[in-house]
Amino acid sequence: MGIFSSIIKLFKPKKKKPTPEKGVDTEIIDLFGQLITEENPQSYNFPSANPIKSTSKIGCIIVGSSRYFSTETISSLKTYIQNGLPTVAIIDSNFQRDSNFKIYDDLNKYDTFNLCLVPRYVSIIDRLSYAIDILNTDYLAIFTPLNQINRRSWLTECEKIVTSSDYDAYIPGSILDGSDKIENRISDPFLTSLSGILFKKDFLKQALASKTDVKNYWIGKFLLTQKDISYTYYNQFISNIIPSNKFFLNDVVYLYKEWVSRTDESNCEERLDELLLAVNSIRKNCDLKRSNLSFIISISSLAVAHCVNFLSEEEFDNYQYLFSSIFNFDQILKREEIQKTHVSILNLLIKKENNTIAIIESEGMEDLKYSLVPLLTKYKIIYVKKHQYYDYHFFNCLVVRTLIQPAKLLLSSNDMPLFMTRDLPFFVLWHGLGMLKSIVAPNRKTHPITYLTTSSKECVPSWSESFNIEPERILPIGSIQTDRLFDQTYIETTKKAVREKYKIQKNAKLVFFAPTFRLAEPRYYNFGLDIDSFAELLEKENIYVITKRHHVFYSIMRDKGIDTSGVKNSKNGHFIVSEDYEFVDLLSASDVFMTDYSSGLFYAVVLNLPIVLYAPDLDEYLSGVNGLMIQYPNDIPAEFVGKADGDLLIKAIKNSDKLVESSKYKTFKQIHVGACDGKVGERALEIIDCIMNNYDHKSIICPES
Repeated sequence: MGIFSSIIKLFKPKKKKPTPEKGVDTEIIDLFGQLITEENPQSYNFPSANPIKSTSKIGCIIVGSSRYFSTETISSLKTYIQNGLPTVAIIDSNFQRDSNFKIYDDLNKYDTFNLCLVPRYVSIIDRLSYAIDILNTDYLAIFTPLNQINRRSWLTECEKIVTSSDYDAYIPGSILDGSDKIENRISDPFLTSLSGILFKKDFLKQALASKTDVKNYWIGKFLLTQKDISYTYYNQFISNIIPSNKFFLNDVVYLYKEWVSRTDESNCEERLDELLLAVNSIRKNCDLKRSNLSFIISISSLAVAHCVNFLSEEEFDNYQYLFSSIFNFDQILKREEIQKTHVSILNLLIKKENNTIAIIESEGMEDLKYSLVPLLTKYKIIYVKKHQYYDYHFFNCLVVRTLIQPAKLLLSSNDMPLFMTRDLPFFVLWHGLGMLKSIVAPNRKTHPITYLTTSSKECVPSWSESFNIEPERILPIGSIQTDRLFDQTYIETTKKAVREKYKIQKNAKLVFFAPTFRLAEPRYYNFGLDIDSFAELLEKENIYVITKRHHVFYSIMRDKGIDTSGVKNSKNGHFIVSEDYEFVDLLSASDVFMTDYSSGLFYAVVLNLPIVLYAPDLDEYLSGVNGLMIQYPNDIPAEFVGKADGDLLIKAIKNSDKLVESSKYKTFKQIHVGACDGKVGERALEIIDCIMNNYDHKSIICPES
């Protein structure tokens, strides 16, 4: 219990006065919280109004909010209204009532004009429906307050086209250049998409009366994609649309609330496509404050996360890429205030769950999924797999942070950026063992780790220096990933399965070759030997070599689309590239482990496997950025081959058994993996229980800046 008594002392809560995140406008966050959580009335009781009497075929509806604050439209229509054009203006009650607003009050004296002031939450569909009931005309023109209308010829031209033709909708657009086509309008999620359109009243009334989940932002797409709608274009210069470049916090909130209310498994792709168009339109056309941009980015990541269980992995990745491209990838998304704002929004929208643990693992390194998750039966687990080396990294950070928000504790087998771990205790059960390669540790302010496990107590000083973490945060309980290596049933079953899969003879020697990853051109790994020629030597000695591409390679291959691994299957089947098994599976099935500088050799030591070091590029590697913690190869109980020579490599494989029983091997094992005894999971679970039950995680977010 010695180790646990010291660990538990670390878990005592530290009192720390909470301070607001720097770079976040707390007043705006609070306002967002009020808006996002407020329940709007299901309906609004419009004031009673008598139908407007008129002989005109055409009536007008002006629908406005502070987003469209202007008197352009009403000024353009003033003479028409005074001469009998029936018009209904439904404006937000908080519309800026300055001296310019007087024109509305003045026109309200006319029998052909009706001014109705309503709360912001009243939907566009309800506003349009109210206006339809008042206007007794055959056609209705819809405008925002922000339009320029030809004061001499608009009404005459409109009457002329509805008399000479019969369409459901007449859309402003230039016949010459095809501008403002219906496709462009559908992509606009705001009222601008309807502005200037002349609708047949019966069509509009029937469409609005149909059951729909559209209330505001996608009303244009809803109306213009009605089944069997007929439409044509009329000269846009008679009615000129002025898109609003304003965008307010209210817009963010209502945009997201409507999107969420309309999205489920049956339609999530369609809805995400809508949101993509909406966000892209906002980015291009609106003058955004940085705070509003942060909110838009945040709701975009919330939307993608909302659909994680409705999409295939490929579809999910694709939407992350598409949203990220709108925000110029890391040029915008890496800003710290965006990440802080996102976490603040998550804290408003998604409650923490005391019994929930999140686990993030990198693709190809799903160690905890098999070694730890089965032990956490009393906890609710959120498991997230992320890619490595991709160009939508920062948006993915936002999505992942959304997915893990309910968790009280975050676990991983690797480093994770603060963009994902912010405001959570982060317990890392590191995938590597022992002391071989020097770790180029990231800045702990941007990649904080609360606690880190290591494979032996002897590793603590070196790991503290290499990982840039205080020694007391390093817990020498062993590596949980090695527990499976003590399961003899698993070992025997895996050996049988692998040998049967690749038709490896029972009496043949199987070597697992696992080189470390390195960025090199044109290939990430240069084997140095012709694989088919080497395989012929293997066949003569009844030896098989099986290898697996490094997990980082898969992300690179996805990006480049070509195989740059430098390895392939041999023609005779004695050099095998496996795509079907994990690292631990292939290790468990093998008789010898071969590598260059991979710390995977320590897993082999746990299994007491013979080791062969094949490092023809030793001088080059040692001159690189990583470096080594030990004297290589002298400190390692292994056969060493320092040049690309197939005969020497075969000889080393055949002689490697001799070192396993040596005192050097046993001492090496104790120093590097002495705590790996098959019971690491039990110790890890006790620590996790301690954190979940007794620890105030708010006090250990990250080291002090």
